[in-house]
Amino acid sequence: MPRVSDPGRRLGAPPPQLPPIARRAPAALPDRPGRWKLMARRWRRGLRSMMLAVLLVMTLGAGLLAANLLTGGAGLRDQFGMATARLGFRIAEIRIDGNAKTTREDIVHRLQADLGTPTLAVSLDHARTAIEGLPWVRAARVERVLPDMIHVTLTERSPVALWQNQGRFVLIDRSGKTVTDGDYHTFATSLPLVVGPGAEEAAVALLDLLAARPDLQSRMVAAVRVGGRRWNLCMNSGADVLLPEGAEAIALQRLSELQASKQVLERPLREIDLRLPDQLRIRAQTDGGCSRAPDTRPASTEPTQAPAAAPVAPRKAT
Repeated sequence: MPRVSDPGRRLGAPPPQLPPIARRAPAALPDRPGRWKLMARRWRRGLRSMMLAVLLVMTLGAGLLAANLLTGGAGLRDQFGMATARLGFRIAEIRIDGNAKTTREDIVHRLQADLGTPTLAVSLDHARTAIEGLPWVRAARVERVLPDMIHVTLTERSPVALWQNQGRFVLIDRSGKTVTDGDYHTFATSLPLVVGPGAEEAAVALLDLLAARPDLQSRMVAAVRVGGRRWNLCMNSGADVLLPEGAEAIALQRLSELQASKQVLERPLREIDLRLPDQLRIRAQTDGGCSRAPDTRPASTEPTQAPAAAPVAPRKAT
């Protein structure tokens, strides 16, 4: 390969010298502030932000106070709600969960709010207390979901019995509290009937014992509280079953055994007295029995003691 030579360079001449590259001297670094100086700067920035926040709160409070004075004593919550409503904090949805028997209209009425009401003007505690005053409501939770929703969650009462006292019927829950004195006809055939003063408080213990003995539960028409101390069970055969005070479980076991072996609840008996653990008193039926009209018998006239009857031993069924 032919060698190419630089025509501008003479043979044997030294190579041209390049000019030296000019380098800039490094700039001097600024002095780093000390630890205490950095802390002072941060403290001043935090103090400035805090003062601005305090000033904003004071300005808002002064504005609300002035608005309160100008409006003749209207609540600060309402004024604050109206002020924030202009920013979009208005109720656009009222969500209600857990209401099976309580109507939406009753809840909204107790809430004292409707669509368009300022969201922050609603008193949650006042609304919860008012809603819990409704008959079917056992507990309520009222929440504010910003910017535009109120969420109400209900826990309703579950009636366990129909209580009749002095001719008045009400539904009661497990605590003996009145659920409502209306709409009881809906539950007349599905709930047991308890009768008399004090029956509402003592009913749950007896009903739990009967629930464990479906052969007896299905035959009971009503449970009558006697003297505030014990129970008489009115059965669909017309028999009155007299239970002892404080020993209902033992007496029900005896009655269940008698029914299994002697079919006593299928015989024309007026009374089965189980109050004494070592004796059984029975009385033949001479009229329609207790099941003819158990819900119209005034509880206040129920005797505290059953009529005396001669003790007899149970006889073998024929």
